[in-house]
Amino acid sequence: MHSSQKSLLISSNFVVLFFALALLLVGASSCGSGQTVHTQAEEEPSDGVRPIPQSQAQQVLNTDSHIISIVKNSSGMSFVLIYPGEFTMGAGEGFQGDGLYERPPHKVAISRAFRLSIHEVTQRQWLQVMGTEPSFRKGPHLPVENVSYQDALDFIEKLNAREAVKKYRLPTEAEWEYAARAGRQSAYHFGDSEKDLPTYGWCGEGIVKGKPHVVGQLSPNAWGLYDMHGNVSEWVGDWFDEEYYAESVKKDPQGPKSGTEKVHRGGGWASDPKSCQAAWREFDLPTVRSRMIGFRVAYTE
Repeated sequence: MHSSQKSLLISSNFVVLFFALALLLVGASSCGSGQTVHTQAEEEPSDGVRPIPQSQAQQVLNTDSHIISIVKNSSGMSFVLIYPGEFTMGAGEGFQGDGLYERPPHKVAISRAFRLSIHEVTQRQWLQVMGTEPSFRKGPHLPVENVSYQDALDFIEKLNAREAVKKYRLPTEAEWEYAARAGRQSAYHFGDSEKDLPTYGWCGEGIVKGKPHVVGQLSPNAWGLYDMHGNVSEWVGDWFDEEYYAESVKKDPQGPKSGTEKVHRGGGWASDPKSCQAAWREFDLPTVRSRMIGFRVAYTE
């Protein structure tokens, strides 16, 4: 073989070897960084809802150094762990509105970890447990609505029986606001500005043109909860009393012992954006059914 041909062959082999080594190094770097590679099948949502990132299911640190731990029950409902902590409940500095029912702001301590469903209860989940379809706007992955406070309790009773446990319940009002804020004291869990609300919540659409939306399509808060601002307002366990904030206990408040109306939180798709603030309180008779009210489920860890 001619010497020039030998040189060309050696050079060619060197180039091939160089690219092979480069590919191996890139692959090793990806594995070492802990990056999760998903196949198309893994990314495809099984129930029409945005899939839970594998990193969250494996309990890794998110951008705020908060460990997100998510578990799923046999009914297909996913729950995120909410850690104990303290926060200021009610209308703070960034609150927009007169705060008639949200004052005075007061310190609250959540002393025990609990889990909260990452989505509002969907119509598919309601149908599985209750065997009925009460919502005005139908869709398996839309939040269930047109359900009263008592209807929500009936669902929870049957869910406990279905799962053979006695742990599921509605969150307290304090638990709901603590989880919605996700460590922030701003008007919304992302800040004080309404202009950023469309990234996180379905609010302000109006009663004529508005509608509920498939759960989990917008960005979650820092603790992994979706639709805490808007979509549907959510029943909580507390009775309403406009004077209660002035006399609330600090540790694990359960609300007034009795009352006429029950609280619901978060605002709905037709609500004014101010009504979707983390501190905003709304209330209705426990028998009221509305196409803007649903709920999510909690249990103590």
